[in-house]
Amino acid sequence: MKRFFENVKKKIDSKYVALVKKKPSQPNVTWKHIWPLDETQSALSKSVFAEIPNEITIPSTKLYSKSFKEVYMDWIYLKSLRNAQVQTRDRSYATSCMAIELAIYPIRPNGQRHFEIVGGFQQHPNSSESTTIEQSVDIGKTARQLIFLLEKASEFQPEWQQSVTLKQMITRYYRFMQLKASHPSHILLIPTLDIELVWQTHLLRPEMYQADCLRLFRRIIDHSLLFSDVQNFSKEQAFKDTCHLYEQRFGEQYCLFSSASVHNTTPYRRKLRQYLFDSFSDTEANYPYWDNTHFKFSPESSKSYENPFSFAEGDIIIDSQWLDLFKKFMLDVLKKAPVYSTFGTVPEEIDLRCRAINLLTKSYERFLYMAAKYPPENGNGFILPTYAIDIMWHSHMQEPLKYVADCNRFIGYVLYHSPWPMMEDDKMKTARNQSNNIWKDEFEIHSLSQVMAKFKSDRDTPVWPAKEEEHYFRDLVVAPLDQRGPTCVSTCLAMLTGKRPEDFQGKINTQDPVSWSAALQPYGMKLAYCPHDARKFKFYIEELIALDDLFGLSFYTTTDPNQILNDPDSTGFVTQSHFILLHRDKIYDSAGYGCIPAREHRCLEYHTKRIFRVLPATHARGL
Repeated sequence: MKRFFENVKKKIDSKYVALVKKKPSQPNVTWKHIWPLDETQSALSKSVFAEIPNEITIPSTKLYSKSFKEVYMDWIYLKSLRNAQVQTRDRSYATSCMAIELAIYPIRPNGQRHFEIVGGFQQHPNSSESTTIEQSVDIGKTARQLIFLLEKASEFQPEWQQSVTLKQMITRYYRFMQLKASHPSHILLIPTLDIELVWQTHLLRPEMYQADCLRLFRRIIDHSLLFSDVQNFSKEQAFKDTCHLYEQRFGEQYCLFSSASVHNTTPYRRKLRQYLFDSFSDTEANYPYWDNTHFKFSPESSKSYENPFSFAEGDIIIDSQWLDLFKKFMLDVLKKAPVYSTFGTVPEEIDLRCRAINLLTKSYERFLYMAAKYPPENGNGFILPTYAIDIMWHSHMQEPLKYVADCNRFIGYVLYHSPWPMMEDDKMKTARNQSNNIWKDEFEIHSLSQVMAKFKSDRDTPVWPAKEEEHYFRDLVVAPLDQRGPTCVSTCLAMLTGKRPEDFQGKINTQDPVSWSAALQPYGMKLAYCPHDARKFKFYIEELIALDDLFGLSFYTTTDPNQILNDPDSTGFVTQSHFILLHRDKIYDSAGYGCIPAREHRCLEYHTKRIFRVLPATHARGL
């Protein structure tokens, strides 16, 4: 047996040796790389790949699986369908935005309810009043700049909606994008206002923008509406460089250069008055386009014109209507809010102060959360935005590279935007109802009208608590006095105390009731504020007479509410008022009226300024 294993081992060893002998030897390489390092670097810097930013990645879809001809033919077919849709669309187009009333969102503290991570959301949006995610784009500042841009462009809306002008604008935009694509991304090129407006139409269609950029320029051209201080400092020189590069490459004028504004900005300024800004905000903040001068368009378009992009001329026209719809929606929502219908203060401006922008940003965060939790591919209908959310969505898309990155980070896919979706009315209505219901269920919202309905209106608050039925000065004898000059307050104090008006003049401030009350303290009296609003005294007189005691009444001596609400003039004067006494059912008026029945006094048709009850100095209430 031992000899058997030895024979087997010899056979195995002989086969192994044979295999080793058959293994090919390494080739004898004699070529050596002789390029110097500087020459290699020079060759790479001149390569077309050097202009592609590092952050750009080609999507995983097989972009080059088709020939260029096949890609071009597919684009032509889709473009023809798009043009047909735009041409058949009438003027009754509508956005996908929902119209909802103001709502209150309950705060859901962490740990009180079960929460599963959704996309990039580590917390439920209702877990905090502030945002729970950090976006790459400052959409608050961008939203303001976007509105400024659209307001400026609206000045030229009649001219820029002409077909011959639109063709030239699209041509100029294409040429500008060619300049952007042929230069590194850090080179500052400045678009004109007309080019920026066409760029906006393209940016608001991210899927189209990405496809067009890759097809035409082989990379995504980035954009932003925000400029740093350094960029703004070099903006004028960058605009001159842009003019030179454009004219050198295309042989046509880019735009007349002027460092001083030569166009009339009055309409733009007037329209900005429709918005409320923080006192420290700068409506002329840094922005990346040139609006000091404007390109003069030819009355005739080029015969060789061709739109290389996927959007149509009609898209630019209808996009120009969006701002008016946004303003109408925002003001309508505010006017229908119970807080305004109750107190009658109708807003005239759209609030773009920090507090309002933060609320809009929070609403957009909820919208992204809904897109992550209810993706369309799971059989869910697309969650529709409101106009308030849409302005923030538009702002996010102003920086396309960061927008795509944020979408993938937070919701797991790119949320494509269609400003004017081609949907039938009944389908659009169904989608809006579905979105509204899902939104209410997810965030447990309550409409503001529902919340306010739970509270009793304060308009019926009594001027004095009904449980206190004491009559402190019902039996006081009041002797009427006539004032000399504008001394109604000191004269009334004299009637209350039996002293002379001169005894109080110089000791009180006629605009400070606390000083009036202090002047009455030595005489065992003081004043106490009574609840009231600015309604006319005829709404209070019966209630005051029923209390059967002593009151001080102040009313405005004009019946024009505008004069009452006016700002002070250069001397600080607003409007005149008058002070009188009500004792039981009689009014003592020092302006020559003496003592007359309260129901016959002129104050009944004047607006209330103040109501005081005269109390003993030892009473718990009072000034």
